[in-house]
Amino acid sequence: MFLGGIIWSAVAKDYNSLLASRVFASFGYGAIESLGPSIIADLFYERNYSSAMAVYAGFLSGGSQIGPVIAGYLIKARGWRWFFILCAIIAAVNFACTTFMLPETIYEPTVEEELAEDAEKGAHNHIDEVQAGSQAGHRVQMDYSAYGKGLLSFNVTKSAKERGVVKSIVYLFALPLPMLLVPGVLIASAMYGVILGG
Repeated sequence: MFLGGIIWSAVAKDYNSLLASRVFASFGYGAIESLGPSIIADLFYERNYSSAMAVYAGFLSGGSQIGPVIAGYLIKARGWRWFFILCAIIAAVNFACTTFMLPETIYEPTVEEELAEDAEKGAHNHIDEVQAGSQAGHRVQMDYSAYGKGLLSFNVTKSAKERGVVKSIVYLFALPLPMLLVPGVLIASAMYGVILGG
């Protein structure tokens, strides 16, 4: 949807068409925004999640400030349509990489005590095991058939199966709304929106 909206923006004939294409692309871009935090949630323990999200948000904000500078030079040199052409190229590469290299994990730790014990042991035991395995000549084999199935599978979480998919979607949609009433979150959201909009 995002890629289609950008292509539409690049070939728009008048302002109304351009405006409609930007609105259309924005709905697709909103879905893209949820991938970063989801990937970070899969990669990091809960205690490290906020630090990883801060780095992610920093790069997101930095890109929002650097992107317009690049766009200004590109538009001056080649015209405004070339900005959308560049965005379409980047979005197409991103879409292909996401489709073929990012299987849905639905990662749900089953026993929190095991994770806590693993965290207490620290990284030293894991590093020792990896070094011992590599010194013994063991190679990690990737199961490409399972990976391919993971790319084409669509799963739901255990809670969604128990609650029902529609109720789970409504719950996930409504879950962050009470947090918007917390003054600190409201101020941070407004500041982020003003800076990003600028």
